[in-house]
Amino acid sequence: MAWAAHGAEWASVSSAEIEAVNFDDCHDDAGRVAPLSKGLTHLEGPVRERFNEWLASFEKSKLLNEKDPGRKTRNLLALCALIDQVRGEFEAEVAYVVFERLKKDISRDDLVKTCAWVALKPAEGEVLVSAPDCGVEGTFPEEKVRTRSVLYAKKLLGRLTGKLPAK
Repeated sequence: MAWAAHGAEWASVSSAEIEAVNFDDCHDDAGRVAPLSKGLTHLEGPVRERFNEWLASFEKSKLLNEKDPGRKTRNLLALCALIDQVRGEFEAEVAYVVFERLKKDISRDDLVKTCAWVALKPAEGEVLVSAPDCGVEGTFPEEKVRTRSVLYAKKLLGRLTGKLPAK
């Protein structure tokens, strides 16, 4: 894993800042930019087998060991951004798995704050710029990863706060 470092404080995001997040730039979940699957039931046969192989590598990833909710959120949303940028076969499904994992691992209140932090303060904190152990080869420009991470953060935040449909 390669990182680009910055300082951050996700816990300082206020309720007013969260309320002010604008979701107008959240693209269609089935579109080319920041896609998000509604689930995994559509994956069958060899396609499901390939996805399960990716999922097994994801489950072994060091990304899941992060204890700080802010870093974990930014890291996993950056993974979505990386896979989206390479137009990975499972970019929408990866986002679904990441969203579900974040909801499982982080309390709702903290997840709302961490998603808002990623969306509102994209230049703060460390950001993942490569993830070979999750099937993403190469290193990507930090700015592109941060920009795309914002869209994923808003999609999850919007669902957590009821400002976007749950899907």
